[in-house]
Amino acid sequence: MNKWHDEYLKNYRDALAHRIPLYVPPKSLTPDQQKQVADIEEKRNKAIKDRDVSLMDNLQKEEDNIGTPSPFFVHSLTETDSKVVSLHAQVITDFGTVEEILENYCKMFTE
Repeated sequence: MNKWHDEYLKNYRDALAHRIPLYVPPKSLTPDQQKQVADIEEKRNKAIKDRDVSLMDNLQKEEDNIGTPSPFFVHSLTETDSKVVSLHAQVITDFGTVEEILENYCKMFTE
């Protein structure tokens, strides 16, 4: 529990409370996909100017189908000691930690 607190929780809690909020990118894009998204964005801006709501909706649907989910987050892109964290593995670990904390808390009332 102490290791989890010192190496994980405190680091991310402090960053979220005192620095830039955590951002998890909605998806990962290859260079080709980045170009596709940029082209769609350009078309969408024109559709906005033209007030073509139907085209805007179609372009959004097209963009939604580009890329793959991003299952990672990182504390900072510029700090060398910042490590990439896998969301799935970390969520599972955090649930286990919360369970352990609750078990210890409830134990206090039965001992």
